[in-house]
Amino acid sequence: DMQHADGYVDADTPFATRHWALAAAVGVIDSPHVRLVGCSGTDGDSKRQMLQDVRDSKGEGIILRRNDGRYHGGRAKGGPLLRHKFTNAAEVYVKSVDPSKESVTLAVRDASGKERIVGNASTIGKGDGRPFVEGDVVEAAFQHVLDPANPVMVQPRIMRRRTDKTAAECSLDQFAEAGTVKDVPVDA
Repeated sequence: DMQHADGYVDADTPFATRHWALAAAVGVIDSPHVRLVGCSGTDGDSKRQMLQDVRDSKGEGIILRRNDGRYHGGRAKGGPLLRHKFTNAAEVYVKSVDPSKESVTLAVRDASGKERIVGNASTIGKGDGRPFVEGDVVEAAFQHVLDPANPVMVQPRIMRRRTDKTAAECSLDQFAEAGTVKDVPVDA
């Protein structure tokens, strides 16, 4: 997004006009190092397709902006933006508890039975009043992992206890499809 371009846009210019001005500026620059990235969808079908394309390419999510939205410099939340991030879930077990930080270290087992640490999560406000102990199985939601073969959950949070599962059932293969791609597609 562009905040200002003398003679073209200012902070009160709607997004569609700012997008047009930026596309025109990038076209004039004509450099392989400067590209207009992102995608635009103007109707429900194109936005649904964009969402599916990002999901299929293992993106983190999308940001939707109102077409008539005004630019608010330095303000990432609120206003004309709506963020939609994809989440994953896995059954993991509590490897260790840190009462001083009110957090737990979470783990799973690989195919050979070796323990693999997959992240840490806060226990503040989680659970049913009982403290978490080593061996508890929990369902954890998380954004993604960078490497599914050696997963570390990004932004994990405990969703609930799983009394119907054992630690031995918490396997590494749950992360096979939880990776993300950090490359941003270029809008041609």
